[in-house]
Amino acid sequence: MKEVVKDLRNRLKLTQMDVAKLTGISIVTINRAENGTVKLTTYQKIIECLTKEDTRRKTPFNYPASGFCSF
Repeated sequence: MKEVVKDLRNRLKLTQMDVAKLTGISIVTINRAENGTVKLTTYQKIIECLTKEDTRRKTPFNYPASGFCSF
């Protein structure tokens, strides 16, 4: 799971701070996710949000990124 989070973040050219702002999850937790020390539900939230962001960037009608994935 940690590789998926990091790979998605890198593909989207986002920093950990960007992911934290996008998801509403602390940067410390994002860092822990990339190091493999968070609960499965946290991984699911991050991956869901990054997947939505990836889709958002590929669609002609772009929704505002701010708060798009906040939980």
